[in-house]
Amino acid sequence: MPIAYLAKRFPGIGILSLGFLLAALAHAQQPPTVAAGNQSLRLSSGATMTLSSMPDSSTTAIRIVTPGAAPRPRTAILKRDTDVAEGDALIRFEVVATIKDRAVVLIDAYRSKPSGLSSCQAGQERFLRVIALDGDALMETFRIKLESCRSNIELSSEGVRWHGPGSIVTIDWLMPPEKGQRPGARSYRIRDDGQVEPLAQRTP
Repeated sequence: MPIAYLAKRFPGIGILSLGFLLAALAHAQQPPTVAAGNQSLRLSSGATMTLSSMPDSSTTAIRIVTPGAAPRPRTAILKRDTDVAEGDALIRFEVVATIKDRAVVLIDAYRSKPSGLSSCQAGQERFLRVIALDGDALMETFRIKLESCRSNIELSSEGVRWHGPGSIVTIDWLMPPEKGQRPGARSYRIRDDGQVEPLAQRTP
């Protein structure tokens, strides 16, 4: 709805205020991108995605249901690592982006396994993953650790950024996951088929 039209209809409201109002309404109409474990999020394609811990809480199940006359569910199992607290459930997950209804970039978070001297009792382990929607199946094409109390992996204030036009995700670490790796930003291009291509690393 054009601001000029609203200004004529509501002459007592300033143009700047109308702009803020339109921005707020647009934001309110956007689907949520973060959910707790066992809850669902609606993707931009209209599909519904759910992440939930498996009964033994050592893996996570992802389920995406495509809408239509005959809804099509697709599932896959996502692995964790030994830094995640044993038997602990998924805390939350977040949709970073969807790529042409062919792939989803997501982040899932868990509690850290406690270590000695009461450290990491409130810590978290977070993964970034790319899930390709391959026909009737889901396939994890990429997984990297974003943050870890146990393994001393830490993001910078820039964190994770999505660049929509190029389908590029950039991750900026203060303490990267690979030993000996310098701090800085690394970018990855996600192709339409969900495969991931690392780009040249940018360091401070």
